[in-house]
Amino acid sequence: MRDRSFMKSTGFSKYTGRNRESLLPMTVFLYSIPFGEEKACEKHLKITIPENLDYDGIFEDLFEVYTRRHELNRVRTTNMGSLFELQYRIILKDDHKEKEFLDALRCRNGNLTISCGRAAGREEQL
Repeated sequence: MRDRSFMKSTGFSKYTGRNRESLLPMTVFLYSIPFGEEKACEKHLKITIPENLDYDGIFEDLFEVYTRRHELNRVRTTNMGSLFELQYRIILKDDHKEKEFLDALRCRNGNLTISCGRAAGREEQL
């Protein structure tokens, strides 16, 4: 068995006591805030729809069910003006229901192209 008198004589026990007293409030504080939690993943969603569909509010009910936040960023015409490409920034409520969400969108847009991926960060944009 080791002799622990060295620790007592040099003040190690006082140091550990003070250290424990200062770390406890910090630990409680870090557990009370969302420090280190995974942030909600913002995604970039592109949906192609035929020109005869009114794109204003066509997917609102699906967005209410599957997303926490959605924002229409851009609308552009493709294929000689016969199609619209809608670009959204979304945050899903449940990442595990992404396929279900995309299937519901495909039913609404006539099974045209849909792409969903991670949104580019500020440093990744040109």
